[in-house]
Amino acid sequence: MAARRPWWIVGVWLVLAVVFGRWAGLAPDRLQAGSGDVPGSTSVQVDRMLAKDFANPYIQSLVLAVRSRRQPTDSPAIKALLVRIEQALRASPDVRAVMLPEKAIDSRLVADPAKGAMVLIGLKAQDVHGAELAIPGIRQAVDQVMTQTKSSDPTLTWGVTGRAAYTFDLNKFNAADIGEAEGRVVPVTLIILIVGFGALVAAGLPMIMGILATGVSMGVIYLLTGSMPISNLAQNAVTMIGLAVGIDYSLFVVYRFREIRAQTADVTAALMETMATAGKSVAYSGLTVVIGMLGLMVTPLLETQSVGIGGCIVVIVSVLLAVTFLPALLALLGPWLDSPRWLSRRLVRSNQFDWWHGLARQVMARPWRISIVCLAVLVAMSLPGLGTRFGFPVGRWLPDSMEAVRGTDMLIAMEQGGLVAPVNVVIRTKDRSPILAATSVPPLRALSRKLRADARVADIYGPVDLASGLSDLQYLMLYQQPEAAFSQYPAIRQFMVSTDRSAVLVQVLIKPDVELHQAKDLAQLIPHWVDMPGTEVLVGGQAAYYVDFDNALQRSFPLAMGIVLVATFVALAVAFRSVLIPLKAVLMNILSVTAGYGAMVLVFQEGYGGQWLGLSAPTQAVPVITPVLLFCIVFGLSMDYEVFLLSRIKEAYDRLGDNTAATAEGLAATGRIITSAALIMVAVFGGFALARVAVVKMLGFGLAVSVLVDATIIRCVLVPALMRLLGRWNWWPGTRRPV
Repeated sequence: MAARRPWWIVGVWLVLAVVFGRWAGLAPDRLQAGSGDVPGSTSVQVDRMLAKDFANPYIQSLVLAVRSRRQPTDSPAIKALLVRIEQALRASPDVRAVMLPEKAIDSRLVADPAKGAMVLIGLKAQDVHGAELAIPGIRQAVDQVMTQTKSSDPTLTWGVTGRAAYTFDLNKFNAADIGEAEGRVVPVTLIILIVGFGALVAAGLPMIMGILATGVSMGVIYLLTGSMPISNLAQNAVTMIGLAVGIDYSLFVVYRFREIRAQTADVTAALMETMATAGKSVAYSGLTVVIGMLGLMVTPLLETQSVGIGGCIVVIVSVLLAVTFLPALLALLGPWLDSPRWLSRRLVRSNQFDWWHGLARQVMARPWRISIVCLAVLVAMSLPGLGTRFGFPVGRWLPDSMEAVRGTDMLIAMEQGGLVAPVNVVIRTKDRSPILAATSVPPLRALSRKLRADARVADIYGPVDLASGLSDLQYLMLYQQPEAAFSQYPAIRQFMVSTDRSAVLVQVLIKPDVELHQAKDLAQLIPHWVDMPGTEVLVGGQAAYYVDFDNALQRSFPLAMGIVLVATFVALAVAFRSVLIPLKAVLMNILSVTAGYGAMVLVFQEGYGGQWLGLSAPTQAVPVITPVLLFCIVFGLSMDYEVFLLSRIKEAYDRLGDNTAATAEGLAATGRIITSAALIMVAVFGGFALARVAVVKMLGFGLAVSVLVDATIIRCVLVPALMRLLGRWNWWPGTRRPV
């Protein structure tokens, strides 16, 4: 159909590009920043309980930090400024409550005026995602008031921070990093394509396909966000994978078409043969990549599911483009595909010596020696991965230019940094009887003493940790009559006890220099420190959330990995009618993943060469999500080269009946194009290795190394050597088609 009605197909795709391209521009604003819920987790239970059963207006909150180097924050001018800010915030439909320093219900919420002031902002949102949606309006209201005053006091600085503010800022930086990465990748990729093809027009087609695949896929993502939550990581997946596979699939099709066109002047016949060979390979390759992405779909987490959704969509779109739109363009551009001729002739002359035939002969002559050397290199690259320390990067791994980071730094200077992400401890009676009484004071005070003795804890806000500093005896007397205590200390009723009086909230503020993994350890210890028979203890907040997140990911990863391995094996077994070929392909893919992961651990966790990627210090840890994403993405993408290499070998084997000759011919025919495709993927992923957010850097670097190793050491050397050693057993039990 592409040869018979090319203009019709081109027209349909152009309409789709315009429509979906418009939606693609709107998609980032509808993606969910930060982390989604962990279904059934304790942290989710705490969030929902606090929103439903407590009257505390600051459960979902932000903190505004304000500082002037010219005057203290208790000066009349700054006080008047804070009042105007309060008025602007109360006018916002997203704001539930505002607490100025002079109206603070606890003296500990008032900073030293010489260091700055903080304003607590309670939101109407029921969860962190709802709080993220309120960030733009809150910041706009604050900025309008502050900029009006800054002309009279240029030393004024401010920042809105909090858990939701961090996830919102990460979304913004993520989108900006994607744009910058695309700006770095496109010129480099175009140069690689021009050198590889020796023709400007032929080189431009894969680039167009990659960009179009990304745009259309983001448009599809936009439509999906209307009916389901999708993380902003889907945008990373669509951009990285879309540019990589969109260009690669088109590269293989265009390369094969030019190869066939050199033997025949019939464009229609060339297109039909191209689709019967390269087109079929693209379809199988796309299937294997989708299988890898589907592995992410079985995890219970929004982030990994979103990467899987984005990856599946962009791969399917890339395959459709490569087998419909691209053939139509080839039918129309056939005579002009090698334009400009002067460039084509010059580059073809420079590439006349094809050393891939020489490499193929060397590999066929020394398969044992080459296999041992390659395996030794891959194992050596993989070894650093055994020393992985899972956790979040240590130190400052977020850009200083983030407003949330700036606001937190200001709070730390005021000795209030723990307010950004407290640990929320909810203690509730199992029979829903009132929890606060004289008998509950000893166990609550015992918990308080254990927490205060912990070096990670900065402060505690709870019913037996009031600012007045009462003694144990005074607390016993106070809670002899709980209702009288609520009248004497309204903050208890408003902030620390549930509306049915069956639960209390103890907020534990963590010191700013405490790393996330240390806070996670504390969150897991706290339930064991509560000795109150007849109660249940639930821990929430950011630290507890990441405990639940990591546990859920670690539980689901074996299933995801098993599905990917089995499904890939079955797909390749059906495609090549063989047992050993899919088994070998699965093992080679595992080596690709472990080699890239080992290199990532060496550079990021241990710090070897990290300065070249903009790291100021080793991360000392690797987020659990990174190896999961790396495995599923690399496992699918690296199968591209396996499919294209084996397809050419199988074609030659069916024609020749000689495994050694077929392997050498397949390597010589595909080595150059596989290397070009790999360089393009490395350029795409390498662009993300220069991102400002450490986790994105890690993933980009790991993907780049895995793909480079896969396309060079594994597919172009180790796989042909193993094919040579296995001989006819490669094709067992399938039978060769008649010549």
